[in-house]
Amino acid sequence: MKTLKMQLIILTLAFCITGCTTAMYFDPSLVDAQKHQYEFYIKTGGFSGPDTADQRAMQEINKFMVANGYSKFKIIHRIYKFIPSGFDYLVEFSK
Repeated sequence: MKTLKMQLIILTLAFCITGCTTAMYFDPSLVDAQKHQYEFYIKTGGFSGPDTADQRAMQEINKFMVANGYSKFKIIHRIYKFIPSGFDYLVEFSK
């Protein structure tokens, strides 16, 4: 019985920690059509920080760039939001 309780505690902690180190992506929103600027929002969990958000942002920005025929991008700024925790990226694309 003690072994079963210990296994349940370990599984619960593993799920909590794993869930707190991920980054979720939300579809970009158009900010300025003439400058081809889009805002990307990456929501981060409790233990994940800017590095996790940056990695996820680069993945999503590259996918968006290829899907929309852009060849280059420049991150104008990255802003941390406390509630809900995450980062806003303003990205300018060019062909």
